[in-house]
Amino acid sequence: MIIVALVGLTANVLSVFLLKAGVVKIGQNIRSAYIHLFSDSLHL
Repeated sequence: MIIVALVGLTANVLSVFLLKAGVVKIGQNIRSAYIHLFSDSLHL
């Protein structure tokens, strides 16, 4: 179970870094996705 949680956390953190780095064009939907993923990463 902990392995699945770590995989999910890793995917969220990687997605946050990709969105923050500007790999994807910044728009309202991307900004919303960034905030959503960031908040998901903080829930432990």
